[in-house]
Amino acid sequence: MSLETLFENLSLSPLTDSGEVKNLPLISQNNSLHILESSIQTSNQIINSKISLTSENQIMAQFKPEYLSCVPQFDGNPNELNRFLSTCDSIITAFYDATNPNNFHNVYLLNSLIGKLTGSAKVVVNIQSVTTWNELKDTLYRNFADQRDEACLNRDLVLLKQFPNEKPQQVFDRCLQILNLICSYVDIHEEQVEAKILKRDLYNKLTLKTFLSGLTEPMGKTIRCMRPTDMNQALQFIIQEENIQYYQNFTNL
Repeated sequence: MSLETLFENLSLSPLTDSGEVKNLPLISQNNSLHILESSIQTSNQIINSKISLTSENQIMAQFKPEYLSCVPQFDGNPNELNRFLSTCDSIITAFYDATNPNNFHNVYLLNSLIGKLTGSAKVVVNIQSVTTWNELKDTLYRNFADQRDEACLNRDLVLLKQFPNEKPQQVFDRCLQILNLICSYVDIHEEQVEAKILKRDLYNKLTLKTFLSGLTEPMGKTIRCMRPTDMNQALQFIIQEENIQYYQNFTNL
């Protein structure tokens, strides 16, 4: 129904002193239509505003400050960057209002995450004066992520070998450090979730092969014959063999 028809049905034309209906001038009718349209727009804005406030209040009601306890501190160590960003991102995804980045709830969240920074990471972020989550994430990645690309990290992984007088556990730690950097690179640069999962699985298997082939003899051959299926199992086999060797050396004294 048009607004003109609505006015006619509501009998908005005034009455004369004799009781006869007097038609409104066209200008007066247009003014009345304009007032009605403005009232409708104002009502819609109020309704939308209430809906927005209700949605924001619901988000704030669901958030609990203790959730921030799961966010680790970050001092600028590249090996810890991926864990810090992924933990922060899970909180941001759940509670950050991207449509209104300057509201108090977002400011509180961002400052709480910045409060987890220490050392050089804290200094850099303070200098940059970040105001949004994307700015914080980009600043940390730009300044503290390992600068090697995926190909370089892959090369460094496959060439990893045990040094003379280096313990197997130290080789294990070096393998995991490079694996962590590769996974961080994949998580940041790979957009498709399936591709991330496939690459993570691929590099985990490659890390195990590198670790087993990089161990010096006789430990390397012994562990390879035990056929571990992942890095954790390989480390457990190494610990068992070292305990056996320690016991054998002790009984031979």
